[in-house]
Amino acid sequence: MSRIDERLTRIESEVESLNGRMGRVESELESLNGRMGRVESELQSLNGRVGRVETELQAVKSHLRALEMRVTDIENKVDRLATESELIEIRQQIAILNDRIAALETRH
Repeated sequence: MSRIDERLTRIESEVESLNGRMGRVESELESLNGRMGRVESELQSLNGRVGRVETELQAVKSHLRALEMRVTDIENKVDRLATESELIEIRQQIAILNDRIAALETRH
């Protein structure tokens, strides 16, 4: 019987060792589940923030397009003003030339 008792004692010891390891594994699993829950929570938070950033980026793009249109309008106005300024200068030069022609015609 002593051999059977020894084997039973050894088996009981191994079962206790396995139970101890199983308890540690379960404890680690619970810890991992908790960490996974925190990671999932942070991921949801990050997704929300990314969504807000994307919304703000769209607003910035919209404002940028509006500014680009305003700049184009201003450039067009500047071009028109430059053309008008050139026309005024040409008219002044024509007036001066007409005055010279009239002065020359009175001399002859």
